[in-house]
Order: sequence, then C-alpha cells, then structure tokens
Amino acid sequence: MILSQDGIFTRAEQGADKYGQAKAREVLELCLGEAQMQKYESGLTDEQLTEKINSIGEEIKEGTNPNISQAIVDGYIFEVDRTVPKILDYIGPADGVIITATVTQNGDWQNPIATVTGVIKTYSGGTITTVSATKGGAKITGFSIDEEGKYTISDVTEDTTIEIKAKDSNNKDNSKTVPITIKIDVTPPTIEEVKATVEQMKIKITAIGHDKNASNQEESGIDYYSYEIVSTEDATLAGIPVSQRTGRFKEEETVTIEATKEATYTIKVTATDKCGNTLDTPKIAVIKTIPIRVTEIKIDKTSVLLEAGNTEKITVTILPSNATNKEVEWVSNKPNIAQISQDGIITAKQARYSYYNCYK
Repeated sequence: MILSQDGIFTRAEQGADKYGQAKAREVLELCLGEAQMQKYESGLTDEQLTEKINSIGEEIKEGTNPNISQAIVDGYIFEVDRTVPKILDYIGPADGVIITATVTQNGDWQNPIATVTGVIKTYSGGTITTVSATKGGAKITGFSIDEEGKYTISDVTEDTTIEIKAKDSNNKDNSKTVPITIKIDVTPPTIEEVKATVEQMKIKITAIGHDKNASNQEESGIDYYSYEIVSTEDATLAGIPVSQRTGRFKEEETVTIEATKEATYTIKVTATDKCGNTLDTPKIAVIKTIPIRVTEIKIDKTSVLLEAGNTEKITVTILPSNATNKEVEWVSNKPNIAQISQDGIITAKQARYSYYNCYK
C-alpha cells in the first residue's frame, strides 16, 4: 500500500483534532462537574457558572433560550445546558469568525421594542477587520463592535430580519441571519374561577385567571378584574350600596360588600390585561344573602312621669347588635295626651295616662 505525503498529513491532522477535542471536552466536563456539585451543595448563580466557564475558556450566549449557551475551550465549541449544567453537544472547531446574537424585548407589551446584542470574534489567529449589518435589507448605519467584539442593535419595533457579516485579517468571513418577531399582546385574559361567598349579609368576591396566548406563553398579564352585580329579586339593587354595585379589583384582592336586603344576586366578572384586552364573556357567580334576624328589643324606661310640655328620651337597644335591619318605629296610642318622635322623644300634651310602643 502506498500513502501520499498529503494523506499522511491529513490523517495526522484528524488524529490531532480528535485528541484536542477529547482533551477540551475533558476540561469542560470537569469544570461543569464542579459546578454541579456547588449547585446541589450550596447553590450556583448564573454569574458564578459564567465565571467558571470563562476560567477555562470562553462562554458565548445567544438565541432566545437563556438555559443554553456555547463554550469555547482550547479552540473547540461545545453546547452547554446551563440548568444541570452539562455538555449537550460538540459543535465543531473554533476556526474563523464566530458571530453570536441574542434578541431581547423591553417587556412593554403596548410599545414593544427589541434589541439585538452579541459578539463577533475570530479564532483564526487574526483580527476582525470589517463588520456590517442590515435590517430588512437596509444598511444599519454606524454598526460597529467594541474592543471585546460586542455590538448592540437597538430600537427594533417591527418584525424583520437582521443580517450581520464580518471578515478577519486572514480573509476568513462569516454571516449570521437573525429573524425578529415582535411580541404583541392581542389575546384577552382568561378567568379560571370566580369565588363569591356569603357570610349572612356580607358578600366577598375574588377571582383567579391568567393572560396566556394559544401557545401557553405568558403575555402582558392581568391588570384588573371588573365586576357588576344584578338581581331579579332586587331589581333596583336597593340592598347593595350604590358605590359597590360595580367596581374593580386586583389579582389576589378580595372585594367585600355589606348587603342590606335578603335576595339572590348574580355577580358578573370580566378581566382586562395590561394592553387593554378585555374578556368579552363574563364569568358568572350566583349567591343569596341571608339576613340576621332581630331576636330582642330593649328600652331603657318602661314608664315616665311628665308634666304637660316636658319631654323625655327613650333609648332602644336592638339585639343582636349586628342585625341586618335595626330600624324601629315609635307609636303612641293617645297622641293627644303624649306624642313620641321617631327618635324616641316623648312630649307630654295633657295630664293623663298614655302608652308608647316600639315596633320592629
């Protein structure tokens, strides 16, 4: 068998590459193993993991998944699962220009703005000589990198595609396409449950819901719940304070209403998210108030002796003290002899006997 010199060199290079890759993997696995131990023994922050990886090589973060990053160790690129942490895959040798890109959004669902950040570096032994970027095919004026190769593209307000290109001094180049989809909240929130309870005449209302889209992703979040009370038994809502017949409340907040009439009430609840999307169909809860009955009426005087023209006040006590209706009506059986006001004040008219009664 005859081997050419080129073939011998190629096999030698392949062998060296495999050896170098294995050594780099071993170094990274040892580093991540130590990070695992720290995580389960005393805790591991995101910053601590980055510091550990950078102590043996260089970590590159990009994409939309913060749990996945790349580590370059001795010129070899590995994909890392930061949650464990562990190596997921071997990407390839770091030979040439590498461009990373991470897209973040400002969190304002009404006026969303995306920002692209990343790093452009070369691993060919040269330096980066030219960089450029386009947005939707149009050149981004002033695009550049700093001394560490970092760049930022700000104020992206619509769906578009960013393309980044770079070349180094050894004439090695690379490009990266970054599709951007601006997240806009157009989905109304969902009410999972309305809890309406009654403690005799006290109505309490709470609600549980979420603001997720069809892909089960959290959107802007519920801003507030709105409620409305209606009733066929109490059509004019005389038993509900005017200020509490409608209202708003926040998540985990309880609305308390002191009703004054025995009736069945329907409570309609809707939800509005932070972008103003409102649930069209309200969630319904039906409750019935139960009045607290009067069990006893006490008066402080059972008889009074008055001269004509004089007055005396009678004080009434209703039991229990939290009775729903504590209104009383005073009546004199002989108003020409003695009159009694609805405040319980007796006024003598003539010098004769008279009786007064208190009615509930």
